[in-house]
Amino acid sequence: MVLNRASGGFDRHSEAQARSLFEGAGVADASIVCADPANLRITLKRALDGADVVVILAGDGTMAAAASLCGGQGPAVVPLPGGTMNVLSHALYGRNPWQDTLRRVLAAPRARIVSGGRAGDRVFMVSAMLGVPSRWIEAREALRKGHLRTAARRLADAWRQPYPEVLRYRFGPGVEGAARAIAVRCPLTSRALSPQDALLEAAAIDPRSAARALELGVNALFGRWRDDPDVKTATTTVVRVARPGGVPAVLDGEAIALPQEVELAFTPRALTVLAPSGRA
Repeated sequence: MVLNRASGGFDRHSEAQARSLFEGAGVADASIVCADPANLRITLKRALDGADVVVILAGDGTMAAAASLCGGQGPAVVPLPGGTMNVLSHALYGRNPWQDTLRRVLAAPRARIVSGGRAGDRVFMVSAMLGVPSRWIEAREALRKGHLRTAARRLADAWRQPYPEVLRYRFGPGVEGAARAIAVRCPLTSRALSPQDALLEAAAIDPRSAARALELGVNALFGRWRDDPDVKTATTTVVRVARPGGVPAVLDGEAIALPQEVELAFTPRALTVLAPSGRA
């Protein structure tokens, strides 16, 4: 088990709680490591190289890093909610404390293959946002917390920042155009897809002003963004995006710089997880 010390789900009792849960399930040889963010990736790689099952208490970005390190193979993973959004863990197990989730998984584990997406050598399990300035992400978080004035200010600031190049995109064979931002969502977490679909949901987002961007953010907060006139959506296996000078992106909450031409592809075997055997 790898516990991210910086995660919201970690406290001074976490290691002892985890050890008690393993012992209660009859797992006597579990190794538990509390890792700082600086050496988290190295710790993950060592665990994935040597264990049969890796339990991770961290956020979505760390889970995506584990999937990238596994390369579709490797041991089974139990992604426990330890970050801000925890979209992957909630989609797999529901909204429960990590201790309850781990107890249920250990009681009746079942292996499950989870699909996702890939951008170059990076796997994402939840979503990818391309062309979004960092302040748009800050605005999204402010909206999620109900801080509308803060969100409006950050969106207005982001809109005034120089951003001369829009993204050129192609969703599969038939949908193409230009937009300020592209969102790609994986089957497990998309409301437009079922977890069994071998597709990605893609959206081109091109608000005409900061006010429209704020309205779109509010619509997204309440799940109505697909009906917004500034959004064009499609389901596809491949999304191609281009922007001179490179494509700024956020994969599962982690900022990354992608090359000026990038392909995001559906990945049928992104990660093997353990889930309680009674959960569909």
